Amino acid sequence: MSDRDTNAEELSAAGRRVAASVVEGIHLRLDLFALEFAEERRRVSMILLTTLALALAGFMLFLCLNAVLLIMFWDDYRMQVAYGLCAFYAAVVVILAVLNSRRVRRGAHAFEATRATLATDRRGLRSES
Repeated sequence: MSDRDTNAEELSAAGRRVAASVVEGIHLRLDLFALEFAEERRRVSMILLTTLALALAGFMLFLCLNAVLLIMFWDDYRMQVAYGLCAFYAAVVVILAVLNSRRVRRGAHAFEATRATLATDRRGLRSES
């Protein structure tokens, strides 16, 4: 066997190792993405479920509170109480909308680990070339 055949075999083996490393790297990145996607899906579904339960309970509480207040002041101040309740709920809606928009802007970014890994890969590839 000549040196040329030996070099070709070594080059071929090195190419297979590089290809296997690339495939394994891609597989690891896809596994990380799938894991983060499942975690994010569970987190969002739990947030939606608790938000729905909270909204329903809050609605029932405010409905009962409104009925009690209107019954208490029905003879003398029913319109003033009704307007006051409307103003109160309007203020609550505005405050919650502002808080929610701030929270959305400040919120955690989805797939943070995947993006960090891909950024590291990108920096590594740029430094090698």
